[in-house]
Amino acid sequence: MATLALGLAGPALSSALAGSGYAFTLFGSAALHAGLVGAASAIAGGYIDSRYLFASKSAASRGVDDFALSLGSEGTPLPRPWGAAVRVPGTVIWHSAVISASVTSGSTKSGKITNKNYYASIAISMGDGSHNPSSPLILWADGKQIYNIDGIDLSNTSDLMSVVTVKWQSITVNRMEIRSTSGGPDLTQYKTGKNATVTGFNNGGNNVTGKVLFTGPWSGGGTKMHIANTGAVTEAAGAGATIDQTVDALDKSRVTSLTKYRGTTTQTADTIIESFEGAGNVPAFRDTHYCVLEKVYIGPYGNRLPQFQALVRKSSSQTMQTVIGSLLLAAGLDAADYDVSALSGNVAGYSVPGPEAAGDSIARLITAYSLIVQEVGGKLRFMHRASPDAITLREADLAAHESGTDTARPLEIEDARGLDLPAEVNVAYQDPDADYQRGLQKFRRVDPDQLTVEVVDLFGAPVVLTSAEALALAKRALWTRHVNRQVMRLQLPPSMWHLAENDLATVESDGESYTMLVVQANRGRNGVVAVEAVIEQGQVL
Repeated sequence: MATLALGLAGPALSSALAGSGYAFTLFGSAALHAGLVGAASAIAGGYIDSRYLFASKSAASRGVDDFALSLGSEGTPLPRPWGAAVRVPGTVIWHSAVISASVTSGSTKSGKITNKNYYASIAISMGDGSHNPSSPLILWADGKQIYNIDGIDLSNTSDLMSVVTVKWQSITVNRMEIRSTSGGPDLTQYKTGKNATVTGFNNGGNNVTGKVLFTGPWSGGGTKMHIANTGAVTEAAGAGATIDQTVDALDKSRVTSLTKYRGTTTQTADTIIESFEGAGNVPAFRDTHYCVLEKVYIGPYGNRLPQFQALVRKSSSQTMQTVIGSLLLAAGLDAADYDVSALSGNVAGYSVPGPEAAGDSIARLITAYSLIVQEVGGKLRFMHRASPDAITLREADLAAHESGTDTARPLEIEDARGLDLPAEVNVAYQDPDADYQRGLQKFRRVDPDQLTVEVVDLFGAPVVLTSAEALALAKRALWTRHVNRQVMRLQLPPSMWHLAENDLATVESDGESYTMLVVQANRGRNGVVAVEAVIEQGQVL
């Protein structure tokens, strides 16, 4: 039954926003169900195929130390993404031995200069594939894009770049050389054979779109690049010039090929892994969303495997009803056990990081989107906190009491004691305008009496919010805490037995009107309903 299904008053809700009074103390301890602990893994996602996980291979005698990184092991939890896009960590579940290749970079009087480049093929898991996420949209290695489904955009603006014309035997050729001094942008990141657009130089002849013909080190202590241009003019550094280039989806200067697996139940073993481990010796990693990077050049990462992250998508647009409903179903509830029809809007992105209590997985969405939950007739009803229809309480119904006992006061209002109210609330979240990295928005009271700073952490198990949404959440969290410090107590007659936790109610007494959110409704044997509530203010929500 839904009555016993979710412990939504769990530890996650003791965060700063959960402290917004009593709004999230939804169920008492009786609502916790021991069986849900075992079901939590269904919400959090599957595990890496326990039949087989490759061990690290030795790189001995190749000039590179053994790889030093944490590989996925049996039972490693997989993130489970939801929404349009969310950035998740990539876990290396397999890598080959190091492959070396000799490269001649020049010659001296004593002979050719030969160096070795080192490569490895790698398999990276990006989450549970059992609910059919998309292929990765973006893949980062040590924070740098190596794959972008829409192409990789390179852009650098600097006043440390200059232009010289290129000559061969005193003849000016149809190319210009852009030089970047030490401290300026690294021009070797641009790809030869692809067009680049240059803007911002003072001489219009230097602002062109042309093919990149060469990149490399500059003897003056920086880097340089040659771009096809028939009208180049020598120009000193000083202008804020910009060089833009969009290259292929996969950075083939770092990776030879990328093979993607969506984690279906029918996917087969990867042929690249089989070429190292042997046919028949490789699992298909079914239900695991992963990709295989062939021949990753590890030189730019200090001859080590980089740390990978991926931007993944469950759906181009996913409603809050769908996400919360799916989490509830994964927790073992039936569709008849809950009602999410009052929810509106989409979830931009969310990732459940691993096995955890079902209530914790849903609690972050309750926090981020200011939701409340009611239990009515054994069914969980989700709604936006600012939108429930208010129940009107008659003033004549106040001060209900058992016959023969003293008349109760119509209502009591007091400030809750012992509350350390925050002066500032910080919201940490995943910011889509910053490559889905950590964003932080703060809101502080003017001249507060308190010095406490509270953090609403929606980044550890990331929820994607815009900066405006995160700031609004910080404001709402702070002011709700202060408004909800006022506690109201009243007694109602048996006709109000239907009043439930998280009901919104209005009441008028002695000419004053109040809106309250019910925290507890205790029904006595004498028929009297003892209600405890917190004061609500619609403009805060």
